[in-house]
Amino acid sequence: MSYDRLEGIENGRIAATPEDILLLADRYNDPALCNAYCSGQCRIGQRYVPEVRVGELPSIVLGMIATLNTVGTMKDRLIEIAADGVIDETERGDFEQIQDRLEELSIAVEALQLWVEKTLDGQ
Repeated sequence: MSYDRLEGIENGRIAATPEDILLLADRYNDPALCNAYCSGQCRIGQRYVPEVRVGELPSIVLGMIATLNTVGTMKDRLIEIAADGVIDETERGDFEQIQDRLEELSIAVEALQLWVEKTLDGQ
């Protein structure tokens, strides 16, 4: 990538392509750039890829454990809801709440994976 292109991307004058983002993520050893691009710039990613903020390892792990504990207490309710293969109106609110916690867990796992890639793979 040329210096002019890089400078244009960093100053917002040039729109980065997915190939640019991959190159920059590799060059800067920052895989979170890919997530930021997908969740913020790509129209498909904006709909289906949650933004993941990579923090410090202790906060990632503690957040993950807190979410796991919450999901663990919801496990029996999820089994009740799914047992008949139908989510009726009386179950919908609980199911959506469980879905939200599972999404939080997914984001925490992704944050941990990005932290590992940046920290361990960059050594």
